[in-house]
Amino acid sequence: MQLFLVRHGHANRFGLTYYGREQMKAVAGFLKGMNLSASALRLLTSPRMRALNSASIIQQDLCLSDFFVVDWLDDGAGGYRIMEEVEHLSDQLNLSSVFIAISHQPEIENALKAIGQHFGRDFHMYATRGSIHLVDTETRMLTKLFEP
Repeated sequence: MQLFLVRHGHANRFGLTYYGREQMKAVAGFLKGMNLSASALRLLTSPRMRALNSASIIQQDLCLSDFFVVDWLDDGAGGYRIMEEVEHLSDQLNLSSVFIAISHQPEIENALKAIGQHFGRDFHMYATRGSIHLVDTETRMLTKLFEP
């Protein structure tokens, strides 16, 4: 399974700023360039406005039919459950093995740290706004792919 962890774009209390929307367009462009199959891809987002705005941009640019709002991308658990929840969702619904999950700081960093520990690696990476981190469970790879 591949999980692309995306931190939302720059925002204020009303949602994404102009700069944040531009960051998300760059993220979408990068993901589009990876030639991911829209039919095999599932987009997940936290319920916060800045993440929903980010998901809408990615959804449109990647021509995805929808996205799923899931509380566990921002549930106060600090991101430690993200990988477990994505695997459960994949198994439960017999969904694709490629996910894009839009979340926040510290959730993404904590998720990467927990996944790294599960893989037997010490992985600490700062998740800047608009950054994309890839988790590949088959190769046990963690890496930062993109930062606008």
